[in-house]
Amino acid sequence: MKALKWFWLIALITIGFKLYNLALAGPGGYASDQMQAFVGMVMVFALITCIIIMAWVVRLAKTACSEKLAR
Repeated sequence: MKALKWFWLIALITIGFKLYNLALAGPGGYASDQMQAFVGMVMVFALITCIIIMAWVVRLAKTACSEKLAR
């Protein structure tokens, strides 16, 4: 899980740099392959975020069930 969180942070930083470069590109913008790479990074970031949230929810549910069974 720690490695996944590091990948999440790296993806966030990379997206931030790409967004900064997109803002500096001006009216000419990015080439289409660069935009596809940017969208791909955003999709990977969203996927990693979903996995982290699902793991967090499962961990909370597991803790709640174990506490109920312990009583």
